[in-house]
Amino acid sequence: MNTSHNATSQSHFSIEETAVLKAHLLQNIRSCLSYLLPRGVFRGDKFYVGDVQGNEGKSMIVELTGSKVGLWHDFATKEGGDIIDLWAAVHRKDARTDFPEVMASIAEWLGVKRTKECKNLEKYITGSWNYYDENNQVIVTVYRFDPPGRKKEYRPFNAKTLSYEAPNIRPLYNIPGILKSDEVVLVEGEKCAEALMEQGITATTAMSGANAIIDKTDWTPLKGKHIIIWPDNDEAGKKYAENAEKKLLEIGVASLAILEIPQDKPKGWDAADGIVEGFKFQEFLQTGICY
Repeated sequence: MNTSHNATSQSHFSIEETAVLKAHLLQNIRSCLSYLLPRGVFRGDKFYVGDVQGNEGKSMIVELTGSKVGLWHDFATKEGGDIIDLWAAVHRKDARTDFPEVMASIAEWLGVKRTKECKNLEKYITGSWNYYDENNQVIVTVYRFDPPGRKKEYRPFNAKTLSYEAPNIRPLYNIPGILKSDEVVLVEGEKCAEALMEQGITATTAMSGANAIIDKTDWTPLKGKHIIIWPDNDEAGKKYAENAEKKLLEIGVASLAILEIPQDKPKGWDAADGIVEGFKFQEFLQTGICY
């Protein structure tokens, strides 16, 4: 069986969601196998069963630990694959041709909460940004939707609850990068953070940018760092910078500066715009004015 699974627009499951669902199956591998193949036997780091129909025996083996967790092989039929292939085979489906149905079944078993509204929106996804923890595990994925005739929308998909909702405590963007750097630029939005990161500058943002709930954001990864805040050129950006500045001073940072946007820049001008324009951002960063 093919172990490469690609989410399509018809599946309504993005690549990121598919990866999250698979990760949850692997994290609950024993419960998953007990559900799929109740006649199987756990022995050491392997699971033994007769075949994908669930008959007793030892012809089929599933790995329970290590880098091969979830991989299986039936020595009688020569079939094999990963945990998604196994889920499909047990349900007499093909993981490629029946991919949407297979993933929907997995999501239902895991208890994924996906509203009808979100399912309808998912075909209009135009961007996504992963928020990782210190171990490079996805905490939440923020999706941008551009449905026709409507304003763009941003919605977080929580990797823990498997639902479209923000975590109770929202993480900062690019935590692995923050932890490796002493100097961090705080911007407004993931697009701006990515623009700076592509230039070799460690950048981050609070989830929801100017609409971020300051007190629900975990700012502690920035404690003791040298911080420069680069706001968007509008009133919302100014307010965002002021609120973030107050919070960062409370937790304690090594230094803090807010960049003053040049007067010739249009309303809404941001870090991403600067990169596109060929703006001399390194010089700009070094001349930031501390309020």
